[in-house]
Order: sequence, then structure tokens, then C-alpha cells
Amino acid sequence: MFVYGVVNSCMLVLMAIGFSLTFGISGIANFAYGALYITGAYLCWHFLNSFGLFYPVSIVLSALITGLVGICIYRFFLFRVRGIPLSEIIVTFGLGTGMLELYRSMGLTGHSYKLPPFVDGSWTFLMCTSITSALLSQAWVFFCSSFYGCLLIILKSA
Repeated sequence: MFVYGVVNSCMLVLMAIGFSLTFGISGIANFAYGALYITGAYLCWHFLNSFGLFYPVSIVLSALITGLVGICIYRFFLFRVRGIPLSEIIVTFGLGTGMLELYRSMGLTGHSYKLPPFVDGSWTFLMCTSITSALLSQAWVFFCSSFYGCLLIILKSA
């Protein structure tokens, strides 16, 4: 139980950092972020189980496709309401809810899906906490020590 708690906590930390970076840099409170996260997770699961691709390939493909969905959402929906905070919230909330309802209509309603183990046994705990720690430290180094991280902070402050 402890292992699952830590692994889920690591996933929530990564999601929170993603939301924080999205809002902090773009200034848009993207409530479709959770639906995009679910899209990426479902695509990864689909590539693993339906096409039999390896984890790294599935992760890269699902991240690319989810990124393209996010770009389309920005280009066709958010770009039109940029700078109107209430409209941004309504559009992203509506898109997120619509995406989740689409998945529900496709039959994705809380069934338990089993993924093949990426690593065996207790290595999952070690790997998840190590990756989360590495990503957090890299994000800190990027924003505090690199030219582009400092540039993003300056641009956001201006």
C-alpha cells in the first residue's frame, strides 16, 4: 500500500508541475489538462495492448500525438479567446469535459486495465521516485541556472 501511495503521489506531483508550468508560462488556466493527460495515458495503453509496441515507443508516440492535440486545441480554440480569462476557463473546461465524455461514450468507464510490468516488483517504486526526483531537480536547474529558463522567468515577469 505504501508503494502505491508513493507512486501515485509522484504522478500527481508531475501533473501539478505540468499544470503550474502551463499556467505560469502561458497564463491560461487550462482545465483540459487532465483530459489531455488521460488522452496520453489511453494512447500509451492502446499502443501497448493493441499494437504490441514497446514502452519507450508507446510513450514517445502517445506524447507526440497528445502534443498535437494540445496544439490543435490552442490554435483552433484558445487563440480566439486569448486574454479573456473567463472565456479561457469556459473553453478549456468545456473541451476537457467533452473529451472525457467522448472517452466515456467509447466505453472507457473505470474498467481496470492491466499493463505489462515495465520493471519487476519493488523496482517500480525505486524507478518512479527516481524519475520524479530527477525531473524535479532538472526543472529546478533549468529555471534557476540556464539561459532559457531565466529568459522564461523574465518574460513571464514582464
